[in-house]
Parts: sequence; structure tokens; C-alpha cells
Amino acid sequence: MLYGVRELGLLGGCPGALWSPVLHVDTAGRLVLFYCESTECLRGPIGHVPARYNPGGAIMMTWTKDVEEWSEPSIVMPHADPPPTVPFKKNYTITPGWGIPKVLANKMIVLATGEWVLPYWREKPKLKSILEGRCQCAGTKAYAGVLISEDQGAQWSAYGEITHSLTWLIENSVVQLGSGQLMMFFRTYAGQVFASSSEDRGRTWAAAVPYGIPNPDSKLAAISVDTGLEGLASRAIVMAFNDHPKYHEDGFTRFRASLRIAVSMDEGSSWTRLAQVDEMEPAKYGWQYHYPTIMQDGCNILEESRLSSSLYNYIKWHI
Repeated sequence: MLYGVRELGLLGGCPGALWSPVLHVDTAGRLVLFYCESTECLRGPIGHVPARYNPGGAIMMTWTKDVEEWSEPSIVMPHADPPPTVPFKKNYTITPGWGIPKVLANKMIVLATGEWVLPYWREKPKLKSILEGRCQCAGTKAYAGVLISEDQGAQWSAYGEITHSLTWLIENSVVQLGSGQLMMFFRTYAGQVFASSSEDRGRTWAAAVPYGIPNPDSKLAAISVDTGLEGLASRAIVMAFNDHPKYHEDGFTRFRASLRIAVSMDEGSSWTRLAQVDEMEPAKYGWQYHYPTIMQDGCNILEESRLSSSLYNYIKWHI
């Protein structure tokens, strides 16, 4: 687990919060850690120790080769937005506190071309919870997209402004298909997963559309795996998700169960449920199985998820 609070010295000694660790091992043998660092969007009550922040902030990157010594963190994308007339660059000056938090949730992928693609989204805090003057979001837009690096993390560019009028699109997961096309899947509050695609390695994205896979406003995770076959079937999509829509009955609006693993062998046109991860009746015991992460280990698919209730919180691994 990689969470923490460290002294940032940006708000008069107020510590900042660290969120959403995403790990990647590159071809040079580096363990690369991406995370979000909150320094602006404080939320009440005033004086709470440690200080509390709305999710997200600046997207940061650090790396190690021995897990004992880490590089100085660098900014992949700052919390502050440039003025609308100024394109995104790493080095620009803007008033602290102005902008919209950027958030991570799912894995970075490496394309066949060697480019790094990191899915992210921009999420406006709930205004009623923001301490006045600490988070100025007026004029900013919430949307999902990707960050792309052509030089293994030295420089990054942001692409995509994916939105939908019926729902937010967050906690996005991106895969590359056998055809070379990219597909990105989103958590929504519309009752099902939404998806978008890119034909130019993530530079432009089609409109997000309902995808037919249930989603109770919960995180999903998708990866592309090598099948050993030829052509379009050379890559399969494996997805972990809560296989039910959002319930609206009293006491069940945050219910997340039926955590399943499914595979698509035809670039997402059809899906086969392979396994169910949860082992008990969540409705009976008040448990939730959610926030899955998956990875390939040879012929195995490893799945990690959170098992939680109002009293307990566990992390579980499955093979």
C-alpha cells in the first residue's frame, strides 16, 4: 500500500495529501510510481488534523531501482490550469489555488510504439466542502483524457476532453487492441460502463457511449493480454467489475457486489464471465467488494480488490 502525508511547505506548513498510487516497471528496470498530490483543495472542518483534501491535485512521478532510494518527484501535470489561451506546458506561472484537481486510478500502458499512455481525469470538488480561497475552479472543465509520453516519462502531453451530459466519466482504464486501436472504459453513475476509442494512439477520442456492461458507480479495471493468436485475436481484454447496476433502494445506494472477471476475445464486441471474486452475501453481512486492480503474470491473472464494510476494510488478492 502506498499512501501518505508529507510536509509540503506550500500552505504555511500545512501537510498535503498523497493519493492514487499507480505503479509501472519500465524497460530500464525502474519501478515508476505515479500519484496525485493535494495542496490546494482543502475541505473542512478548519483545524482538522491531519488536514483533509478533496481527491486529486497535481499528478506526480518518481522512480527507484532498489525501493530504498527514490528520485526527486517531478510534476507530470500540475494542479493549476494555464489560461485558456495558453497550451499545456510543464513550466508556466499561475496563481496558486486556481485550477481543477487531476486524479488517477488505473494502470499506465505502453503502446507497441513505445509510447506511455496514462489515463487520468479532472474532477471538480464539491463546492460546499471547499475552504474558501483554497480551491478556485471557476471556468475550469471536468473531463477525462490521457497523458502521453514519447520519451519514457521525461515529457508529457495531455490529450482528450471526454465528457457526457448524462454522467461523470471517471476512474478510466485504457487498453490497446490487436488492431492498434485504443479503448478506454469509464466508471459512471448511469448504471453501466461507458467507453471511448482512439484510432491515433490516444491523440483524439470518439464520443463516450454506453457499453452494456453494468456499473453501480464503481471503479473497474481492464488490461490487454497476449493470446498467442494471430491478427485481431492476438490481444484479449480482461476486465474486473461489479456486475450489477446501481441500486436505488434505501440503504443500498452504495452497494457494490458481484465482483467478476470477464474476457473479450473480439475487441470488446462480446464478453464471457470467467470468475466471481466475492465469496459471501454482501447484502447479508454489509460487505462491499470493490476497487479492483488486475495484472497478468504469465498464464495467470492476478486480481486485487478492497473488501470493506462500515467497520472493516481489507485488501484481498486472487489468482
